[in-house]
Amino acid sequence: MNKRATLSEVARRAGVGKATASRAFTEGASVSVRTRDKVVRAANELNYYPSRLAKSLSTGRTRYIGLAFAYLDNPFYAEAVEKLTYRLQSEGYQVLLLMAWNDTPEEKEIVQQLLDYQVEGIITGSASISSAIAARCSDSSIPIVMFNRDLLHQDLPAVTSDNYRGACAATELLIRTGHTRIAHIAGWQQATTGIDRVRGFRDTMERAGLEPIGVIDAHFLKPLAEEATHELMKAPTRPDAIFVGNDNMAVTVMDALRSTYGVDVPNEVSIVGYDDTIFARLHGYQLTTIRQPVNRMVDQAVDLMQELILHPHQKPPKKIVPASLVVGETVRGTGPTKLEPVKKVAELVGVEFTVCHLNEFEPIRKQSGAIRLKRI
Repeated sequence: MNKRATLSEVARRAGVGKATASRAFTEGASVSVRTRDKVVRAANELNYYPSRLAKSLSTGRTRYIGLAFAYLDNPFYAEAVEKLTYRLQSEGYQVLLLMAWNDTPEEKEIVQQLLDYQVEGIITGSASISSAIAARCSDSSIPIVMFNRDLLHQDLPAVTSDNYRGACAATELLIRTGHTRIAHIAGWQQATTGIDRVRGFRDTMERAGLEPIGVIDAHFLKPLAEEATHELMKAPTRPDAIFVGNDNMAVTVMDALRSTYGVDVPNEVSIVGYDDTIFARLHGYQLTTIRQPVNRMVDQAVDLMQELILHPHQKPPKKIVPASLVVGETVRGTGPTKLEPVKKVAELVGVEFTVCHLNEFEPIRKQSGAIRLKRI
């Protein structure tokens, strides 16, 4: 195996000192264009690549940002991680991604791994990052930004969508379209996203003088969402509408209703999801759902992280991004051509609305460029 070239060897080949060679690889450092070109040419000849770790030791900055997320089977978080990575890399950061499953004992190990890499900050979409771990990062002067999560009883920087108002809009739409037997298959009740959506659902039902026929914590998990569907459909009083805590669970609920009980969605049971993921646009689903604006949330999370890195003693406010109602074909009495109830709900709750179109897949097709199907 060939020995890896060193900076000293590059400096000798270029005819400069080691310190000058080091500056040639440092963006913005004082070195002439001619000298930098000589050093880079020598490095290419020797197959030398500067060590990011060594550079971080000399500058005191690693430019690593840690991402700690759970539920990447949920397209919302998979898309968020992709967009966070792209945006952070465009700002000159490198990303370390670790999985932080909710309600598991590995959280200490996860945070320790990120601290061992001397990350400059952590963006997390995992509710399992406990108050004690958050305090530990704070003691190490490592900023944390919560993404679509907030810690109960802990004042941490966070970027979330307006989960409460989004849930109010979903529930109000079902009530305004004549549904009275409404259930909620909820997300994990140790996560503020799940808690806020349940609170919005219950408050809206109470204002309408209605009693939910069921509120079930399915932990944002598809198998539990299917189990919850069976529980609701086997009850003496079946629901005529279900507000589901995210799209990932909502498509599972629709599948169970259709395949096991022969239910016509929306004529027999209406469904509203949450997130507006790619699942919501699939043929056969066309979910009416609540959109979380992932692009705006990502931009605000990265901006907030950079602000905390530059001003570590500053306490920025929590950022709440408005959610919006997306009209699909899963609520009886509404649809792309039946918008009157939707307009009333949007005005009453104070949210925007848009209409779901199948051609929203078009950007994905364009992204694939010249790739074509081929028989093999």
